[in-house]
Amino acid sequence: MRTFLRRSLELQQRVASVLALPRDTLPRWAFVLALLAIMLLGAWLRAAYFLGHDLDPAYLWKGQLILTSADGFYFATGVGHTLTDAWSQTARVPTPDLHALVALTAGLAKLTGLSVEALFTWLPVVLGPLLAVPVALLGRLFGRSLFGLLAALFAVAGPTYAIRTGLGYFDTDVFTVTVPLLAAVLLARALSPDSPTAIAQPLETLERLRTRAGAAGALVLS
Repeated sequence: MRTFLRRSLELQQRVASVLALPRDTLPRWAFVLALLAIMLLGAWLRAAYFLGHDLDPAYLWKGQLILTSADGFYFATGVGHTLTDAWSQTARVPTPDLHALVALTAGLAKLTGLSVEALFTWLPVVLGPLLAVPVALLGRLFGRSLFGLLAALFAVAGPTYAIRTGLGYFDTDVFTVTVPLLAAVLLARALSPDSPTAIAQPLETLERLRTRAGAAGALVLS
């Protein structure tokens, strides 16, 4: 038993020595450039086929790729109904007050003057690679910028996620992973000891009080 425990401890120490890379040695400018490169690569992976091939006109609508998601037509109807009543024959369409994708797309159409068809096709290409931001920041928050960037690269270039945030895949998949991860990053940042929000200090104080209360209770019981 002792031999097993000793070997287990040695194995843990070896693994820890491998993973114990220098903390935050990557300069901030290099981290930002690497993150931008990962997002650009993700956008290129999603748009390369469309840009490098002459598609059959049957696959195009008003010069843009036909939506590749059934739900995309549902959300596209909501955007069109938000901008003009001519799009919808029924009131059962997604509304901007309940669906962020509808609100964002309709707002961009009004602010930029871009056609909704172009936004339906290209918005996933822009929003999908943004997953790299919270993933990389989470790694940097724990002092492992390199690991964070590698994880961001795998996340953005992963086949399943790339397909579901690809060209013309106008669906909420662009938010379902990125937004919760961003919330996790903000929470982790708030709980870190060097956080300017100082949430960690009250938690540490409560932990000390709990420990002292437990010690006092043990003393009384003894």
